[in-house]
Amino acid sequence: MQNAGVCHEDGQLDFYGFDKYPGWRDYHVDAARELAQVEEPVSLEELSMVLSDKKPSENWEIRLHHSTLPKLEDLGCIEYDAEENMVYEVEEEYLEQLTDFADNLKFSKN
Repeated sequence: MQNAGVCHEDGQLDFYGFDKYPGWRDYHVDAARELAQVEEPVSLEELSMVLSDKKPSENWEIRLHHSTLPKLEDLGCIEYDAEENMVYEVEEEYLEQLTDFADNLKFSKN
């Protein structure tokens, strides 16, 4: 699967590929919404517990560690230390761009 998204020097995110994998995209967006509301730093365990309350059937800790948090870090949305399992920096502007993009996709398909 091609990586979805890239951060440009002008501060705008490009989300190519997000529209092709809606389930995968939704996990990233769910995490982004929560990260925009938490005090940093936040641990992987804390974030996964919050998300598990909303979607209890998912193994959020594994999904966050191996997929979602690295992708959000690649986009420049967060700073994630995979060895310490901690999110240290949250770029709310980028998280907002991601969630707005996802909302527009859902709206355009309804």
